[in-house]
Amino acid sequence: MFGLGAGELIILALVLVLLFGSKSVPELAKGLGELIKNIRRAFSDAADKVDDLGSQINDIKKEIKDVKKKVK
Repeated sequence: MFGLGAGELIILALVLVLLFGSKSVPELAKGLGELIKNIRRAFSDAADKVDDLGSQINDIKKEIKDVKKKVK
């Protein structure tokens, strides 16, 4: 995970406990988890919108080709 070993994770956990207190660390972790979940959802929604736009563009291209054939 992020290139950190077990020793680094333990040190990081100790620093977090010292900085924020043992009662605040679970709340911080929960907030961080929710933030990551929301970011992933936002990226997923954006990717879906891009896919939708791509299919709409392809539909428009097809319609243009059909109109060109009819005009000839």
